[in-house]
Amino acid sequence: MNKILIFFILCSFTLAQKADLTSAILAFQKNDNAAAKEFIDIAYDKFMQKGIDQEKPKIVSKFWYNRGEIYYALGDFDVATESFINDLNLNAKGGLQKKSVLSLQNCAAQFYNLAYENYESENFLISAKYFEKTYEIKSHPSIGVLDTTSLYSACVVYSRVPDFLNSNRIAKNLISINSKEDRYHIQLISSLKGLEKKDELLSAINFARNEIPSSIDFMYEEVDFYLEKGDNEGLISSLDNAIKVDPNNPILYFVLGQTSQDLGKLDIAEESYLKAINIDSDYFNAYNNLASIYVNQTVSMTEEMNSLGMSSSDQKKYEQIVKKRTSLYAKAVPYLENCIRIEPNNLDALRVLKEVYYALDDTDSFMMIRKKIAELESN
Repeated sequence: MNKILIFFILCSFTLAQKADLTSAILAFQKNDNAAAKEFIDIAYDKFMQKGIDQEKPKIVSKFWYNRGEIYYALGDFDVATESFINDLNLNAKGGLQKKSVLSLQNCAAQFYNLAYENYESENFLISAKYFEKTYEIKSHPSIGVLDTTSLYSACVVYSRVPDFLNSNRIAKNLISINSKEDRYHIQLISSLKGLEKKDELLSAINFARNEIPSSIDFMYEEVDFYLEKGDNEGLISSLDNAIKVDPNNPILYFVLGQTSQDLGKLDIAEESYLKAINIDSDYFNAYNNLASIYVNQTVSMTEEMNSLGMSSSDQKKYEQIVKKRTSLYAKAVPYLENCIRIEPNNLDALRVLKEVYYALDDTDSFMMIRKKIAELESN
């Protein structure tokens, strides 16, 4: 008698679950979403009370799918996503997994849209979470898409919050997916700067340089690291080691030249730029920086000339400075002319060359360059 009673109670409980589920589906089909939610929530409570693993997988699949559809219609994409994933994880024979896959993809699209909407509204933390949610949904085995675009967007937006811990976490994940993508390394380096983890920062920079040796960005990051640290010897040593490994890379010589120039070591800078040019005869920046070595030195000379008086000693000094300044301008000319050869319409280079020609009393060249500048500015 007791066994019969227990069986009757269990059957009644199961029938009630199914009745609530059926009522939820019928209400949803009639677009009565409020009633559909009420019934599906009752069914959920009963399923959880009994133990959902005690029910037939086919029925459970029907429950999870319809719960997802109802909550999706209500705009609660978190509960909808959870429901569709629960259905897919069942892998129930005769279930509704095919429909749940499509609905789960729709959830991903909704989270992506919400991410952009919140970004436009400058709700950056919410936006970042939605971008990451999009990635997580698409990564589910049923969809199997590595949406690195959404994950990268989450990383960037977290850095805007700023939330460098999450930005750092995602950047490391992105690099593990594709270590040859320079923007992932840039985000990791940025997050480490924000977290002030200097030891990890140098390791991240070195790893980025090894993975993408052609990128000048990471070379500059290393330069900035040593400059901020005030370790000039470490800086030069790092560049020298890089050149030993890759002696035919003009970028390395250029960075060494620029670093040496910033440190006032003009002889080393000049030598390094010339080596870069020997490897790449069309290296605009190397020619431009070579010219700047000489032109920049003339600024203080001009100021000193203007400060001199009319005495014979001052006039003698004036003539000496003029001679030295003219020599520097003359050294700059061929490098500036190469800049124009490589980039004929570069207004900055043209304007500097015009002033140099003027200082050298090269009237014909001065007039030619001035005319070209006027033509470019009028267009």
